Amino acid sequence: MCSVDGFTGRQPFTLEQYASINQDRGPDGTNYWSDGRVHMAHSLLRIQDNPNQTSQPVSKNDKVLSYNGEIYGLEQFDTDYLFDILDNGEWSKLKTNVNGMWAFSFYDTKTETITLCRDHFGVKPLYYMVIDGELFWSSTTKPLIAALKKLQYGVEQIENYEEFEIFQDAFWLSPFTQFRYIKRLGPGQILNWSVKHRKMLPHDSLWSQYSVAPNFAYDPDEYRELAEKALRESCTAPNVKKCLSLSGGLDSTLIASLNRNQDNFFCSSVEFENYVDKNTKVSLMQESGMAKKTCEEIGLPHTSVTIDRDYSKFLPEVVERLGDVMWISSRTVPRLENIRNAKRNGAKIYITGNLADELLTGYNGHSWYFHRDSQPDQMYDPALKRFHDFPLHVARSSVNDLPSLMDHFNRNSMSEMIDWFPLNAFGYDQINNNLFIRILCSTDSFCGLTDGLAGSFGIESRVPFLHQEFAKYVMRIPSAHKLRIPWKREQRSGETVGSPKYGAYKWLIREEMKDYIPDHVLYNEYKVGFSTPWNSRSYGKNLMKRRSENKPVFDRLQNMFAFD
Repeated sequence: MCSVDGFTGRQPFTLEQYASINQDRGPDGTNYWSDGRVHMAHSLLRIQDNPNQTSQPVSKNDKVLSYNGEIYGLEQFDTDYLFDILDNGEWSKLKTNVNGMWAFSFYDTKTETITLCRDHFGVKPLYYMVIDGELFWSSTTKPLIAALKKLQYGVEQIENYEEFEIFQDAFWLSPFTQFRYIKRLGPGQILNWSVKHRKMLPHDSLWSQYSVAPNFAYDPDEYRELAEKALRESCTAPNVKKCLSLSGGLDSTLIASLNRNQDNFFCSSVEFENYVDKNTKVSLMQESGMAKKTCEEIGLPHTSVTIDRDYSKFLPEVVERLGDVMWISSRTVPRLENIRNAKRNGAKIYITGNLADELLTGYNGHSWYFHRDSQPDQMYDPALKRFHDFPLHVARSSVNDLPSLMDHFNRNSMSEMIDWFPLNAFGYDQINNNLFIRILCSTDSFCGLTDGLAGSFGIESRVPFLHQEFAKYVMRIPSAHKLRIPWKREQRSGETVGSPKYGAYKWLIREEMKDYIPDHVLYNEYKVGFSTPWNSRSYGKNLMKRRSENKPVFDRLQNMFAFD
């Protein structure tokens, strides 16, 4: 996990002070570049071999690059590869043909333009702000918070914070953060800044050349081949110790099974104190046991960490490591402790199954996208290996999330989001459109939380289901196929097994990839995850907890992150 940090203009602090706040993300050294007007820093976490000894920020041909991330499947060192693309102005290639995760700053000294860019799905975060006509950016909010204090702006929440958080159920949609002044690049956003004129230039998006129109020629064999490639390629890092966050559910189990032969690969799970009350979902107490059984069957090392009922005591540490308030302690603390356990066991890469639910229709709520009388499994003809054209009225137009969001808030205040949000990518499968929106709404919370916590331990986070080639392919599979479920009770392994709840069946894993999933996971009807079981499915209790935790936690930020 590297850190990308920088600012423009003369400031009452040094570049070294600014970058030092994120040096835990780059334990292998920090380098600096400055021409007096633009100042860039890069803190390195070394993962790949670097045959040309390229150091960042890379400076050549009147251009400077500072980059955090990984590009998969290359023979060339990925920093050199990315610089060549940007040096040659091959943005079309970056938009369509590159599989990876990144956040970078790129400065063209001739045009005096700074470009900030985040990968298509926002696996790697990048924050920015404009203060007194100068641009500041960073991989976390922490240097920006310190700069606000030094510039005597203070650290304030946005005025409608609570209303926004409740409406989004704590899933933040870029460019919004809870901070006044601090913003976040959207997934796939390309932001351009004129150093000379001290202003934003027209934005662009990596999504501008992409369409999610349904692919009615979908081939299950092609899907499986691509899934195998993506989930293995995203986890490849020779001679580096890698930890998979294994919840016991379908998504992370598939990753584990496909990577059972990877070198230096192990799994870590969360256990919960053996206490059950009226709020506890008892099935969720079994997560670690299922994960351990999976590892025994497929031959991977397994370790676990226990979370007790007094988990909220770790929330201040979460905030200090993140420089932000993302979700509530019941969601963040289990992730903190699992990443700590990964570090304790020597991991340098932390892998999660995040965003598979959004991508592969893994939530019960996805059933809302169909009328009750629709029969999605009847729309696919296995003999022809294609879909019959299906009536678009099966999609409920009332669940179009983006217009709902924009109607809820002042549309003028959403103008920056519209600049990058890929409205032009939508095809005519309305359900896929909504799934796409949900991915972009959820990525900042899931990926931002994991990246921030893992980075604070000097660990790189990876999200295999957001391998771009794979994810883009899945988004175009007609929603009628994604939401298929068995309609009758079936005989499996000599037992009669009922169908899981509608919308959470995840056909694209449970059926298409079943050869890789052990039976105790494949036929489990309960959804598991990494939230504490005592309130993980109680919306009302979670809402109260968010409200009670928010102010004291945010108040702590006032006393954190300052330049020495």
